Amino acid sequence: MKFVRSHFIFIISILICVLLGLYYVRLSARDLVFMDYWRNIVQLVQPVMEGKCRIELLWNSSIGQRNFLQLFLLTLNIKYLNLNCIWEVYAGILVMGASTILLYYIWNKVLKEQIKNIKCGITLKQLCFIPIILMIFNLNQWEILSLQFSFVFMLRILSYLAIFVLIDNALNEKKWSVFRFGIVGVFAGIVICLLSQLYFPGMVIAIVCSFVFAFWLIPGSMKQKIKAYLAFLLPCAISTIFYFWGMPSDSSGGNLGYFIQIILNGSFFVGILYMLVGSVVPQTITETMSTELIIVCGLFLLIIILIAVILYFHFQIYKKTWLPLLMASYGIVSIPIIIYGRAGMYSLNYLTSSRYACESTLIWVACAFIFAYSAIVYSKPSVRIVAWTCMLSISLTILHADYSEFKIAPYRGAYKDNLIQILKKEEISSEDVALFQAPEDMVRNGIGLLKKYQLNIYQNIDKR
Repeated sequence: MKFVRSHFIFIISILICVLLGLYYVRLSARDLVFMDYWRNIVQLVQPVMEGKCRIELLWNSSIGQRNFLQLFLLTLNIKYLNLNCIWEVYAGILVMGASTILLYYIWNKVLKEQIKNIKCGITLKQLCFIPIILMIFNLNQWEILSLQFSFVFMLRILSYLAIFVLIDNALNEKKWSVFRFGIVGVFAGIVICLLSQLYFPGMVIAIVCSFVFAFWLIPGSMKQKIKAYLAFLLPCAISTIFYFWGMPSDSSGGNLGYFIQIILNGSFFVGILYMLVGSVVPQTITETMSTELIIVCGLFLLIIILIAVILYFHFQIYKKTWLPLLMASYGIVSIPIIIYGRAGMYSLNYLTSSRYACESTLIWVACAFIFAYSAIVYSKPSVRIVAWTCMLSISLTILHADYSEFKIAPYRGAYKDNLIQILKKEEISSEDVALFQAPEDMVRNGIGLLKKYQLNIYQNIDKR
């Protein structure tokens, strides 16, 4: 009971967010194969059902993306759950809850000493964590949250946060333990190979950025620091080589020539602003916005990030935790990586896609962390005004996005209900197949396999 009283506001807040997240999924998701998942179905259904699935199939790549864990779970799903496409969607929300609990643990650890002399410190500490919860449960991530990829995507984010927390702990101890950094490196290497796809460079670069700052800001032997850094980076390098081993050289999806071109003509920098806006503004709204308006909104968001960075270093928050820097670095570094991988194939408008908000959302989690910490710890009125203003600005923006997505959610569900009815037809037209948002031959092959092995909506079809 003492624990509940000490963390009551947090417990209520996270329960509300998890329940609303599950309700959102109920409105928008369906037990249905959709989008890129058709590729996995065509690849795995027949080998799994005929007992011929080999590990090489689970290690296959597509446009540079490997996700062994996702394909392994799909194999079990096909074999034992008749291809249930909804459980991973709900599980993704629960994993987001786990990420929130991990961050709350660090939040309490960081503020343990500071709140003792603050009136109503325990209550204030919990209230100021609410914006961080809002950032994590950003429904602008709807595209991933309402699809089968949700569980593995959110597990990847949780794994990255766990790696960041371990790095944070190692840096804060200031002992530069080669063994400890090596263990974190091995864990990061496993995550790279199991479920990272091509998002892991952002994670590694974010940690290298923290190493650069820590190298100068934390006292210690230069030789010992280098040994510790190499102990982390070596397993990551080995895992990266293993990840790309045997992958076609042209499978990354990127185009270096085009990437250099958009840097030179300025489109790259506009693309950064597009992604910042797309991380907090629903795509249904960004589609109606002019390029000029997106640039203005993106610059406003960029200013908020710069204010957070200034507060972080000016008040030496890194002496308490490196986690905000790690999260923000990951989100920021992921933006040019995504632009490199996608801008050559799609227009800049595609960068506002909801699927990329999963990465850039961590920028706002970091900013909320810094603003909330500053609002509690620092008594200077100007600092508190700036921190509260920025924190409320991004919180209200996310709340507006959440409200918009909840209004749209039933229509997303209705769209998928229509797809289920299409699958029940004897003859499916090309126009109907196009609604599944995957290549026509892939969808038709997938439907044939689902019918043949009575999976998903076709299970027990002979009894209906």
